[in-house]
Amino acid sequence: MRLPLRSLLRPALATPLFLALLAASPVLANSPGGAAGSQAVAALAQAAQREAAELQRRYPSADLSWSDTLLGPSAVVGLQIDVPGDSLERKALEFAKQHAALWGIRGDDLRLWHTTRSRDRSSVRLNLTLPTSAGSLIVLDRVLVATFDGAGRLITVTSDLVPLAPAPVGPIGQAEARQIATRAVFSSRDGATTSPGSARLAVVASLQATQVVWAVDVVGSRAIERFAVLVDSQTGAVLSKRPVAIH
Repeated sequence: MRLPLRSLLRPALATPLFLALLAASPVLANSPGGAAGSQAVAALAQAAQREAAELQRRYPSADLSWSDTLLGPSAVVGLQIDVPGDSLERKALEFAKQHAALWGIRGDDLRLWHTTRSRDRSSVRLNLTLPTSAGSLIVLDRVLVATFDGAGRLITVTSDLVPLAPAPVGPIGQAEARQIATRAVFSSRDGATTSPGSARLAVVASLQATQVVWAVDVVGSRAIERFAVLVDSQTGAVLSKRPVAIH
């Protein structure tokens, strides 16, 4: 769903679907205060509205695209900004931190992931992270991409970031997670393997849930079969399993 910013200001963020998604989110349930639900919905929506309005005031050509599955915009286009910084990476981090309220996140939870450079256009990818008792963990598939022109001006920002709720690291250990993942993929076959380095803690997050998981790489006996498996660190449940292309 694509909306110009002027539509946001009548309050596009307060659609029934948007409010229902936020009301079901543990981000709200874990907020301080007894009646946190409606108050947190209003606070998040109002903060995003204020940030969007400020962005439009500063950069009138900016156009924002909104999604019912995200708190903030999935894309900001029409930019041509000289962001302070001595590198594209620092510029991307600076812009994301300055406007973190637009996505309901903490700017300090973004980490540099990857930069793709070309003569006319370069893109910097920032990964969302979650502080936990096991350290700062990568949130899978929650990325902000800042694209710059050849002169180093920021022109586009795309994002699938979501607010995060506190999420404890569960009792399932690495060795148990590897066993669970192997059985889930190759329950009737022998020879499937994992190694200690093939399982790492990570986070999966949406507006409805934030979970710490084990991301396990399982390789079949014929070495051409490879699967990525996510195991819930709390319950040991297999959340997903998918084949991985081997190049």
